[in-house]
Amino acid sequence: MFKRIIALLLVLIMLLGTVACNDKDVTSKNDGTSSVGSEVSDDTSSDKDATDSSDDITSSDTNSDNKTNNNSSKKEPTMVTSTYTEKVEDVINLDVDNSKVVNSNWGGVNAIHQGFMYLPDEYGRDYNDAQIAEELKRMDEMDINMVRSYMDAGYAFQYRNGKEITYDWNSERMQAFYKWLDAMEERDIEVAVQMGWNVGSVANATTKDALGYTIPWYVSGQLNIYGEMIDMYTDWVELFIKEVIIKRGYDIEYLVMFTEPYHFNEYTFYVDYDYNKETKNGWEVSVDLIRATDKALKEAGLRDMVKLTGPQYGLSSKFYEGETLEEELDWWISRIDECIDVYTFHWYVPTWPGEGSSSNASVFDDNYDLWLYYLGEVKRIVGKTGKPFWFDEWNYGGQAMENQKTDFYGQQIAQTVIAGMNAGIDSMLYWQLFETVWPTRFDTGGEFEKGIHILGTAPSLYESAIPYKLYYGFSLLAKYAGEKGSTIYSGSNKKGICCSMVEYEKDGKKYQNVIVVNTTSLEQKISLNFEKGIGKDMYRYLFDPITTVPNTGAEMISADKGFTNVNDILQDTIPAGSIVVYSTVKD
Repeated sequence: MFKRIIALLLVLIMLLGTVACNDKDVTSKNDGTSSVGSEVSDDTSSDKDATDSSDDITSSDTNSDNKTNNNSSKKEPTMVTSTYTEKVEDVINLDVDNSKVVNSNWGGVNAIHQGFMYLPDEYGRDYNDAQIAEELKRMDEMDINMVRSYMDAGYAFQYRNGKEITYDWNSERMQAFYKWLDAMEERDIEVAVQMGWNVGSVANATTKDALGYTIPWYVSGQLNIYGEMIDMYTDWVELFIKEVIIKRGYDIEYLVMFTEPYHFNEYTFYVDYDYNKETKNGWEVSVDLIRATDKALKEAGLRDMVKLTGPQYGLSSKFYEGETLEEELDWWISRIDECIDVYTFHWYVPTWPGEGSSSNASVFDDNYDLWLYYLGEVKRIVGKTGKPFWFDEWNYGGQAMENQKTDFYGQQIAQTVIAGMNAGIDSMLYWQLFETVWPTRFDTGGEFEKGIHILGTAPSLYESAIPYKLYYGFSLLAKYAGEKGSTIYSGSNKKGICCSMVEYEKDGKKYQNVIVVNTTSLEQKISLNFEKGIGKDMYRYLFDPITTVPNTGAEMISADKGFTNVNDILQDTIPAGSIVVYSTVKD
């Protein structure tokens, strides 16, 4: 009897020890789990995250222990059936007409990424090798297809004597720009180069360009003739093509013509040496520059080397002098269509005609129908020319700086993407990919804080290696919403849930992806109803803005669930504010 009591006591001691060990394992981890992988360690939610600086990534340690590598213990997705096993009430039915092609030349979700990372910084904020490597790794893993970057004539300009200008195409700044171009080409990221910033800084003698470098057509205190300045500009564009594209062999297909010319910006110029003056508004100057560039490149036999994109006009819901959207766009089309290859326009939080500003809008607002209407209208109007339309700069308007760090900001970006896909536009470039150190600025105001452009999916690595939650949601869109030349099929929108479908091939795999966003503040049950059966397993990539915990690893979201043999229905429950991809490919 005594031996039995001893044995029982030993068993109880062992059981208590096991429970204690298990309790220790659970409590040693963060209570939340990240949607980018398995459990998240205490480091990812500590006070260190809020104050992490560039020391997160050093040249000697790019994979240090302070990173939580969620994908290092990546779990296989749980496989389930594609329909609910019991009757479920209040399912939101979303039609996916994968027999109806909306666009067969979709270019995917891309972004502005200024080619500044190798430029010498005037304030000592130069990126170290590890920071550069980390930023490029993130771009690579996102599978970005294209970036737009500013190019400054001051990179190469040496001096001007009258109309004679000397450039140094091997200058330190040009070498820095070449290194950035090399980095993009190594990752198969196409580059659209913006040849000058706005029309005022290109053609106005009293204005320097965006970075403040000395540029040829800025000569303080001298008489500057409008036509001569335009000739200097087109000469520089010619030389850029000859030196950078032809001589050095960089594969730059697109030149971007200026940023947001406005009719209300007026510029006064000398038209001759008799001090006669003329005033032109921003639209008129932009037209002059685009037409002059097209003409000069044709005369030089270089026009077929590049495609010109523009006018990058910033659309709004209040049209010029009471004109309609169509009348405004027709104004541009009638003046530049023979010179332009791709139409580009910007828009930040449109409102329905007649409504006031939405500057106080909630991140949970359902703006899908609004974006679908306006982007569809621009596509329809531009479509008359037979040329593509790129939505080559967008964000959630005045909300961005205040809200981009909040949990549910990503769903606003995602619904705009889905609206653009369903509207049939040809490409989208987000403003902007990462927060960026401008090498000549240290000012605070507007979109800048101590010279850092503070809009992006992640802070500048000079400030912190920990991305915003937005980064993880945007990464899904960039990675899975299509490649150049993708096919878009018609999706739908109902009760704050919208979707679209994309199909493309990459690395020998055929992707059929459905992009879904839940714009509501509640968990929702959805049913994707396909017009044509899929006939394959599909895998879910879920960005849950509540459970995602950013960390320095910045890993891509992996599949957390699989659906077996999806035919014409896929049913699922998705969290509030979530961005979801259902893909036939398990990465």
